[in-house]
Amino acid sequence: MKDTLTRSEFEELVAMYRHQGAKFDVRWVHGGTSPILVFRSATDEERIALEAAAMRVVPRTDEA
Repeated sequence: MKDTLTRSEFEELVAMYRHQGAKFDVRWVHGGTSPILVFRSATDEERIALEAAAMRVVPRTDEA
């Protein structure tokens, strides 16, 4: 597993979990570089995986 994710890689992961039925919102803070997750319906495994992925998102070099 990679140590970091780009925003687009994170958004692909978000789409996969939404397709599987997880319900949550992603809010981007700090100029769109840091995701905050608000869960409405998700399993513990989904929450843990998404929260771990959110901590690995790094801004693109043109966003830093």
